[in-house]
Amino acid sequence: MTAADGAPEFYSLDNKARYESPDEALRLDRKLIEVWTGHPHHYIIENPKEGGFKEKMKLVNEGVFKIIGMPVAINYYKKFLLKKDKKGKFVFDDSIKYSTFDVEETILVNNDPDVIESKVRSRGVGDSHAYNHEVWYDQND
Repeated sequence: MTAADGAPEFYSLDNKARYESPDEALRLDRKLIEVWTGHPHHYIIENPKEGGFKEKMKLVNEGVFKIIGMPVAINYYKKFLLKKDKKGKFVFDDSIKYSTFDVEETILVNNDPDVIESKVRSRGVGDSHAYNHEVWYDQND
């Protein structure tokens, strides 16, 4: 997420890598989010309320570790407010752009005492799905 969204005091054209105005940066950021919505490795690294750029880089590292399968001590969850449509199906508010996809998780039996949970997640639409194998380890040993 661009610094123009949530940390505008740090968005400056003094940085040679930046050539968009803050408004242009926000517009491009939103377009990128729209294009990548639904991808299994689409992570949005928001500008943290505390900790500045160092904290943001920590969040980036944790996202990369998760993608490559390295254990990360903290899990992040996003929650969404849903409503029921006329058929009783939960949907997003019509004014918000969204994508609908199927998710199926299969918990795997594991005899390794260091493994807390092992599962396979299928995510996709129709006949196009991505599969992830996720293993959670006990790091207290």
